[in-house]
Amino acid sequence: MGLAASQARFLGITARKSNIEYEGQQVNQQRTVLSQEVSGLYNKLMELDKPIQPVKSDFYETNYTFELPEVAGKEDYAGNYKIKNFKKEGSSYVLSVTRTYKKDEIKAGLLSNSLNNITKEGDGDNKYKFVDQSGESFDLTKADETKAKTIKDMIKSDCTDAQQPKGENFYFYTSYDGITHYLDSSAVENFSQGSTTLYTYDYLPDQEATDEKTLYANNAEFDGYGNLKSFTDIYAKDEEGNHIELETKAEVNVTKDLNEEKMEEAMRNYTLQVDEYNQEYAKINNETEDLQQQDKVLELRLNQISTEEQELSTELEAVKKVIEENIENTFKTFA
Repeated sequence: MGLAASQARFLGITARKSNIEYEGQQVNQQRTVLSQEVSGLYNKLMELDKPIQPVKSDFYETNYTFELPEVAGKEDYAGNYKIKNFKKEGSSYVLSVTRTYKKDEIKAGLLSNSLNNITKEGDGDNKYKFVDQSGESFDLTKADETKAKTIKDMIKSDCTDAQQPKGENFYFYTSYDGITHYLDSSAVENFSQGSTTLYTYDYLPDQEATDEKTLYANNAEFDGYGNLKSFTDIYAKDEEGNHIELETKAEVNVTKDLNEEKMEEAMRNYTLQVDEYNQEYAKINNETEDLQQQDKVLELRLNQISTEEQELSTELEAVKKVIEENIENTFKTFA
């Protein structure tokens, strides 16, 4: 190989080696960027808050309850009370409470039966019979004055004007499903006059109901641990602010009750949080695996570059040696 050819070869290899080294630097830079991204994903993974499963013991609540008996004229205050909150104002305690009590309910409904469904056998109030839509016959019994007044008051407050009874009393029968039906006495006793439509009222006794009340007490008693034991001189207030005396003393029961509704809600939230956590965890892992795969491709390319760079270095050394020999021979020729 001549001197000129060797020089050209030397320059070509040098340029190629320079390109390979530059490409190697670029690959290393890309791997550095990938490494930073993987590190960021790892930190993100470490920052994920793993959901903590609710513990049943966390959902027990301390409840304070007491009972007020039924007293004539104060029926609206009889029942079991759960204290939501109480605080002292001046010389009295103010109690925000939820009352659970029993009440009778009337459900009014229009029957598409004509008065021909009523018959009378013999004399007296309780000789009427009623045939329902299924063809079953029931003896009708006249309600006593107290029960009739109760039913009429409830019908008056719960039913529309069109559903109000015309009579002052009621007859009733109990169907096989256990529901007592009350029929307007006017319609029953005048059944022979034609086709006046019958109204019936389902009387449902002792239905559980709740309401919110504010009560007052002059004094409260606590035990040595600060737990509420009782209230004394309990009263309510009417719209004018007048006192309604209710009970001299009410013993307070303290119980630890599981709030199942809150616990179920917490478990639902926990399940959602676990799903979100698993999805985010899987997403980060997938992104990390993708970056690692890209890094493997770059690592393979870097190995190829390194091998090629070594081959070029070896070839460059050989060409340099040839050039040196050519120069030495040239100078010897003209020496």
